[in-house]
Amino acid sequence: MNDRSYVAQALFRYLEHYEVAYCVAGDTRQYPDAIPSDIDIVVPGSIVDELPRLIARFCREIDVHLVQLLRHEQTAVYFVLAWTG
Repeated sequence: MNDRSYVAQALFRYLEHYEVAYCVAGDTRQYPDAIPSDIDIVVPGSIVDELPRLIARFCREIDVHLVQLLRHEQTAVYFVLAWTG
């Protein structure tokens, strides 16, 4: 499993642990073996304001860096995560 797959699966487990309903949008036929692009996740609008805190905590827990957060629409947030090693 590559790093991208590991981080994606860790994020999915994290969301499930905190009982966040989510759906991965787009073509996921190659998941988790190959993730060819960014990951689009749809969550209930009621938790959009909580997402930055949830994602920041997730990053701290697995030693990943939240390097960018853009709220580009009222109900859309774009997160960029990075890691080394």
